[in-house]
Amino acid sequence: MAGLHCRTCAGAAQASPCLCTRGTGGRLPPRLLVLLVLIVQLAFVAVCVALIVADCEPGQPHRSPAGTPTIFVITPTFARVTQKPDLTRLSHTLQIAARRHAIVWILVEDAETRNPILTALLSRSGLAYVHLNKKEKHKAHHFKGGDPRNEGIRHIRGMHPPPHLDSVVYFADDDNSYDERLFDEIAQVRTAGVWPVGYSGGRRAEFPVVQDGRVVRFEAYLAENRKFATDMAGFAIGVKYLLQPKPVLFTVNAQRTTGETRFLEAAGLDLADLQPLAANCTAVLVWHVKSLVPFSEFHEVDDAHLRDT
Repeated sequence: MAGLHCRTCAGAAQASPCLCTRGTGGRLPPRLLVLLVLIVQLAFVAVCVALIVADCEPGQPHRSPAGTPTIFVITPTFARVTQKPDLTRLSHTLQIAARRHAIVWILVEDAETRNPILTALLSRSGLAYVHLNKKEKHKAHHFKGGDPRNEGIRHIRGMHPPPHLDSVVYFADDDNSYDERLFDEIAQVRTAGVWPVGYSGGRRAEFPVVQDGRVVRFEAYLAENRKFATDMAGFAIGVKYLLQPKPVLFTVNAQRTTGETRFLEAAGLDLADLQPLAANCTAVLVWHVKSLVPFSEFHEVDDAHLRDT
């Protein structure tokens, strides 16, 4: 190699110092040893960088380090005026929570194609994420979001290697408000964890009722007709239940208010399996909210000026 040969070995005069093993008894000279060590170190750094980039590549599944449980956050979303600000608010909460937990955000658009504006939002978040789309044929007065959520579950089931069995799945709708401490609670889930949801079902909060450390019933809208009368934001489930040979999925177009209970029942869970979290289900860490955009005759004029990115 140029710069590494000596006059004797190369048969020609060179200005570079001799780095061959002639006259050293077969031992590498110190300079060559240092050079080889540097080459190995640089190669190791390059491999690490490539793996990190692959983990965060847009649309690609996150690969958690071996032995690391992950919180998979599945968010169905649909196009509307407040979609971007709602998702921005959720992404900021996840960014804070990701400082303490391994989080993968699976965003599933209810659309025929993925919106590049949302891809850019995901990329800027710095989170490990997967961007999917699944168009839902929703019937009026029926459970919404089943198809996109199921698409997220199918993605997790198809991961290679499969996720750590202590990983957790949480279905975070894009129009709720989340306290980052909720994800400290979610990280404790091994079966199915439950907690209160603020401003749900027309109440100050809907919540599980806990006696002697166990969930015995729910205080919620139409609770008497549902075994698990929880809101979508009020539970998380261990990924091991979703990796069973028979897929556990949401019942598409189930009757309104029944989607959550039918899902948990399909997972083979009972009330005794539920983990009461958030201070024994007395602390509210997630709220139903609604972003409102007042009508203005100037919207079209403003749109012509602004650039959405």
